[in-house]
Formats: sequence, C-alpha cells, structure tokens
Amino acid sequence: MRKRKYDAELIIKIVKGHIEEGLSSRQLSVQYNIHHGIIEEWIVQYKHNGINAFLQEDQSRVYSMLTQTGMTQSMSRVGKCIDNGPMEGFWGILKRERYYGRRFTDRTSLVAMIEDFIQYYNTERLQRNLGVLTPMEKHEMYFAA
Repeated sequence: MRKRKYDAELIIKIVKGHIEEGLSSRQLSVQYNIHHGIIEEWIVQYKHNGINAFLQEDQSRVYSMLTQTGMTQSMSRVGKCIDNGPMEGFWGILKRERYYGRRFTDRTSLVAMIEDFIQYYNTERLQRNLGVLTPMEKHEMYFAA
C-alpha cells in the first residue's frame, strides 16, 4: 500500500488544531478524514522537531516534483541566497515605483498592477546596468550575437 503524501500547510493546520484548540487526534481525524494514528505521528514530530520538520519534508517533495518534470530549481542552498538578490531588487523597485502611497481595495487590482509593471519593466524601463536598454532589448541582442 502506497503512503499518502500530505502538504505541509495542512499538517501544520492540523497540529495547530491540536495544540491551540485542544482537539484530540480522533476529533481531527474525523474533521479531516485522516487516520488518527497519522495525526498522532505528526504531533509527536512537532513536539520533537518543531514546525521545521514539516516544512523540510514539503521542500523535498517540491524538489522531487521539479526534477521529475525536467525543471531546474533556481534557489541556492540554505544560507546561500546569491540568486535571491535580483528578485529582491525587482520587488523593491516595484514597491517603490508602483505600490507605496497607493491603496488597493481588492486582490484583482493589485495583481493587475503587478502584471502591468512586469510588462513595463521588461519592455519599456531602461536600465543603466544593461547599457541603457530594456531587459528584452538586452535579451534579443544576446541571442542575436
């Protein structure tokens, strides 16, 4: 019999239900339709290893999915966040140029603003570090050579 995989978010929600609300493993079992023995294992894991035990398990599952589909994970190892810098810079620019000082009343308008900014950033926003070109112009020059 194959062991069923559970997502870390669900496991954390169930363990919090036990700890914060005082629900028994049997009550949680009925609520989530998961065998109470599995829930008891999660509670023991949490008591020994904290919440990180579930997050690490979920990360390895994501990595496994990526490799099975032929995708490459872009993140460095823990504590080596060198490839995180460009995205942090991008989000900083987005917040500075389009987010701060504005009020978004719903998720749709926020998502639309982000999508519009990504289009603008890639096709219209000149960048000095790219030789006063847009990212798409630099990309096209690179592949034309």
